[in-house]
Amino acid sequence: RCMKEANVPTALVGGWLRDLVLNKASGDVDLICGDPDQLARKLRHYGGAKAVLLDAVRRTWRVVFANGSYIDISAPRGEGPDLLVADLELRDLRVNAMAWSPSLGFIDPLCGLDDLRDGVLRAASATALTDDPLRALRCWRLAIQLDLALSSKLRDDLDGLVLDEVAGERTASGLQQILLHPKAPVA
Repeated sequence: RCMKEANVPTALVGGWLRDLVLNKASGDVDLICGDPDQLARKLRHYGGAKAVLLDAVRRTWRVVFANGSYIDISAPRGEGPDLLVADLELRDLRVNAMAWSPSLGFIDPLCGLDDLRDGVLRAASATALTDDPLRALRCWRLAIQLDLALSSKLRDDLDGLVLDEVAGERTASGLQQILLHPKAPVA
């Protein structure tokens, strides 16, 4: 019902679906919703949850439950007649550009399932890395965490990518996640 006014179904998107397909545990739960403000307010009443606005422009909320688990909720990004697909097309990697909603079922417009089957990471679009250069670190982190190879195109796109415009805290956090992994030398 959350997206009814926006004509877009509420959908589970991204990493949780990827990890489910790979049969891996995941705490990365992301929802897109036409009215994330309303959904965040409703969810905070369950189990002593707290709702924190992470990004007012993108209307992104994090609802943190008493047990420490959390859900990120945001409005769909992009434009066009199908806001769900438009949102998926703006994601970092094809393996993260999948969605599931009760009304539509499983949606995989960029063939992320094929990439998982092939054991490879590919960018979701030609501008995925330049839209947010920190995604370069996420590519390497996911490659080692999920034991996936970078496509030759993605590897070429990563060469020479500069993180100068990324906040130092974000870069430090991304590097820490890579360096603390046992397969860090691969990255």
